[in-house]
Amino acid sequence: MNSLPQTNADQRPFWRWIAPFLVSCAIGQGILPAAAGLVFRRETHNLLICYGLLLWCGFIGAGLIDWARQSYQRPRSGAIRFGLAVFVLLDLYMGILVFGAYILGLLTKEEAIDGYAPYILPVALMASVLAYTMVRRRLEGTNRRA
Repeated sequence: MNSLPQTNADQRPFWRWIAPFLVSCAIGQGILPAAAGLVFRRETHNLLICYGLLLWCGFIGAGLIDWARQSYQRPRSGAIRFGLAVFVLLDLYMGILVFGAYILGLLTKEEAIDGYAPYILPVALMASVLAYTMVRRRLEGTNRRA
C-alpha cells in the first residue's frame, strides 16, 4: 500500500546494479597496492593484505549503498541513510589507506596516528553532510515530479 512511486533504481535487483561496481572496485583497488609494490618494492604478502582490506571496504560500501537505496521513496530517510553510508565508507577507506601505508612501511606509527588519523573523522563528516544535502535535494525533486 505504498502510495509513493517506485524509481528505476528500486526495481533493479541487488546483483544487477552491484556487480559492475564490485568488479570495477576489485580492479581499481588492485591498482593501488600493485603500484605501491612496483614503486617501493615491497613484499607480496604486505601488498595482498592491503588489497584484501581495500576489497573488503568495497564490499562493505556496496552493502551500505544498497541499504540506503532501499529507502529512496522517503527523501529524508533515504538521504540520512546515504549520508551514514558515505560516513562509514569514508572512515573505513581512509583508515585502511593509512593502515596500508603503515603496513607497507611508507609511514611510521606516529606519522599515521598523529599526522593522518586526526583528519579522517572530520573529512568523512563533511563529506557525509554534503552527500546528505545533495541526495535529499535529488530525491525530493524526483518525488515531486513523479
